[in-house]
Amino acid sequence: MPYLSKLEIDEYRHLRNIEIDCGEDGKHLILTGPNGSGKSTILTIIRNELHHQIFNHRSGPVWRQAPLESRVVNLESMVTNLESRVTNRKANETSLERDHFPSCRITFTGNSIPRKDTHSQSVLAYFDPYRKPDFIEPAGPKSHELSSNQFRLDTNISDLLLQVFVNQKTQQAYATVEDEHSTVEAINKWFDTMRATLSIIFDDPKLELIFERDKFLYRIRLGDHRIIDFNDLADGHKAALAIVADLLIRKDIIIQESGFLEPDGIVLIDEIETHLHLKLQEVIFPFLCNLFPKVQFIVATHSPAVIASVDNAIIYDLELKRQVNSSELQGIRYGTLMTSHFGISSDFDLQTTTKLEELKQLYRKERDENEEQKMRQLAEELSETSHALALEVLLDLKSSQLSHD
Repeated sequence: MPYLSKLEIDEYRHLRNIEIDCGEDGKHLILTGPNGSGKSTILTIIRNELHHQIFNHRSGPVWRQAPLESRVVNLESMVTNLESRVTNRKANETSLERDHFPSCRITFTGNSIPRKDTHSQSVLAYFDPYRKPDFIEPAGPKSHELSSNQFRLDTNISDLLLQVFVNQKTQQAYATVEDEHSTVEAINKWFDTMRATLSIIFDDPKLELIFERDKFLYRIRLGDHRIIDFNDLADGHKAALAIVADLLIRKDIIIQESGFLEPDGIVLIDEIETHLHLKLQEVIFPFLCNLFPKVQFIVATHSPAVIASVDNAIIYDLELKRQVNSSELQGIRYGTLMTSHFGISSDFDLQTTTKLEELKQLYRKERDENEEQKMRQLAEELSETSHALALEVLLDLKSSQLSHD
């Protein structure tokens, strides 16, 4: 499976002169920038190109495909007198599409192109920001009848997680009776992975999966002995589980079809931190990278906890059009990342930042008695808040004095 190595956009909507280089080893890519900067647009461009290359493979980018081609093939034998008109219409639509869509070039590692058979050998998925699975409760063992050719990048298959649980448990029972030790061991490992996943999502090392045989239902038992249904999970837990469950099911299907024990692939995630507590934002990306070591992840985020969580990713700031390696941001405080990378004016809260700015403005000017009193009051209020803020006030006043001199 080729990975994305380079993305170039000359002009599309508000995007201009974008060039992102992930290298020939296909590093993970993290897109940052303010709302409206184009993160979701770039993910959509990549998704459409992958979808085109795999499901409608032709040479050339996705916007040059002719949408009438399949209809032309069906009509040729019956409406031969319309052939020239259909051909002309195809040409006109292709020309319009070239003018309407961006000049965009996506390069894959080794200059290779994903082909249709890639889909049955690689984990390929796209997750939009609105991830909220509705887990289907099974009535018993049932084949989900999924194959890699039946789902596409944005097909939601995480809803089938509970059915997959029951199917795996049933298969394990049959394998135990028939002394198929390797199958039993493989399914045990699969459930261990799911338990580890849920333990990380819940930050609960004592979490267990429990199976109610009479209801064919799996539930979660937390370390404090609370029992939770999957559909009663908090939105943050559901959002994280939606990604992991979807990818694990895709991976399992690919293993069954191709025999590849560790499939590669490309996975696109828009706003990976959606609904997640800051602590989970820190661990979700490295966890996914470790769980799927051969998959290239391309994600969009607003979170400093995400961009500093791995050391082998390219971070591209769409506002500054600047690319850095994520290893350069490790060891830097989140507050510093918020100001240096995300454009926040201060790592203090907005009200405190406003007071600091007002204090500096007062210090720099000739003050009357009321302004002098206001300045002392602000300095006292800010200094009493914390030792760190007291130091900030002192440094700001010293800096203002030097600038004024």
